[in-house]
Amino acid sequence: MKFWLAEGNLPNDIFAANDPASIGDLTALFDAGIKGPEEVALVGAGEVHDDNLLPVPLPAVKWDITEMVQQVARLLIETIERKRSKTGGQREIIIASELVVRQSGGSSINN
Repeated sequence: MKFWLAEGNLPNDIFAANDPASIGDLTALFDAGIKGPEEVALVGAGEVHDDNLLPVPLPAVKWDITEMVQQVARLLIETIERKRSKTGGQREIIIASELVVRQSGGSSINN
């Protein structure tokens, strides 16, 4: 974010990888005088729980944490068992997600 701000070349939309990153991005934007979704749309990942403490409510992509933990546990067990049997391979796990739209999403996200 600091690089984009220094260059003066902000993107129209930003998807932050996690809550701390989205909060940091929002703070950096506000510190630079960029006040919200009219200039840069920002979406976080993970659903900020204390978004009422932020100057602008952050939209977020959220998912079921319990399902994610269960999938990670299954993968860990499978990995341990594969090491014992000397077999390998990749797995793709898809966890359902939902976009929670809020004010700072900006027009490109809200449409």
